[in-house]
Formats: sequence, structure tokens, C-alpha cells
Amino acid sequence: MFVDYKVKASEDWVSYDPDTNEHSYQVKIIDDDFEECVIGRGIPNCSEVQGCKDCAWIGALFDAIVQVYQARNLNIAKNLFLSILKLDEVYRDKNKIFTWYKDDYARSELYEQEIKKYLLFV
Repeated sequence: MFVDYKVKASEDWVSYDPDTNEHSYQVKIIDDDFEECVIGRGIPNCSEVQGCKDCAWIGALFDAIVQVYQARNLNIAKNLFLSILKLDEVYRDKNKIFTWYKDDYARSELYEQEIKKYLLFV
């Protein structure tokens, strides 16, 4: 299960796509059983939309989690939920983080209902 993450400094994006205005970040996913680095895509202009300078890399974190757990055929929604709990240690607002997930991750509708179920228990 998802335990932690590391993202290069939010200013240190790896690449930029001028057509979509997306920034990509190197994200390290730390699980009970493995560690893996992938490139996650940050959402365009989210800092302006959300009023949060961290949203772009948070979107990249969600993207990285989906990539890693999908490739290993593991429960994606549960691990996204665990990442929300981890982010809650810093941002102290699970509802706001879940809103970032819905707004800042392009495929959020695929896992949104399952994550809501997990959130009911915390």
C-alpha cells in the first residue's frame, strides 16, 4: 500500500508542454513493497485556479500513483485515498485535497466514487 511520496521541488519541473501548458514532475512513489520513480503530469494553471502554488505537483502525484498502481494491477482508488491522507498531514483539509484531486487530475471520474467511500470512514 502507498506509504509516502517524494517530488522534486515544485519549481523543478522536468518538462513543459506549451500546447497543453502542462508541467511534468519526477515523482517517487514509496509503497510497503516497492519504490518507483515516474514522471507525473501537473495540471495546467492550477495555481491560478485553486489559489495553491502546490497544486501542479499534487496533480502530478495523483497521475504518478495511477501509473504505478495500474501497471502493477493494484487497487488504484485505495492508494489515491492513502495519498490524500498523507497530503492531509500537511494541508489539514481532506475535503480540499479531494477537490484538488477532482479538479486537477484529468481522469478523476474513474476513481472518484470509490475514494468517496473510503473518505466516509475517516
